[in-house]
Amino acid sequence: MCRQYGISHSHFTGGKRRWTEVDRAYAVAYERWLNNRHGPCGTRHEDWFDDDGRPLEEPVWMATVEECQGCREMARAQQAIEEGSTGLYVTMRPFDPTPDEDSL
Repeated sequence: MCRQYGISHSHFTGGKRRWTEVDRAYAVAYERWLNNRHGPCGTRHEDWFDDDGRPLEEPVWMATVEECQGCREMARAQQAIEEGSTGLYVTMRPFDPTPDEDSL
């Protein structure tokens, strides 16, 4: 939450709006922790192996296959964009049954 809102840990826990030396150390340590995650899956080496490099008996994570209708709709819309088009992207927004003024 602190990172998301750009506030110090001490302020988040009820203190004054300031960044102490400890707050800065927390922020740097958290950024280092985030940077040690593998990008595509978000896991860390320690999630799979013990300190001696042996696989954990019970891993922290397991892969699952899930279905998301929102992702399906985004993929469908992405296919409608002509190849070679530039500057176009797909995003989700709340449904609005009224036509967009640009499409009239």
